[in-house]
Amino acid sequence: MRLHPTKASVQRAACMLLRNLGSRSPDLRREIAEVGAEKFLRYAREKHELCEDVAYAALRDLGFEIEGMRTYKVERPMHGMFTDD
Repeated sequence: MRLHPTKASVQRAACMLLRNLGSRSPDLRREIAEVGAEKFLRYAREKHELCEDVAYAALRDLGFEIEGMRTYKVERPMHGMFTDD
């Protein structure tokens, strides 16, 4: 994520990777947080519409603060998420 911040597809894949690691291996959540994943997830979500859904899901599943965060800005199907209708 650090090497390719402008590549939405790379950021999206990294968001999904972090979510899967943390969801399937809860013992890794602390280590993921310690390497600064939260700031990269938030950056990807802010800068790339393509990452909006997966970054939100990663933040949520890794236990980072999402209170007050709107789930979606665009109207398109989102990966593994329900819409705010």
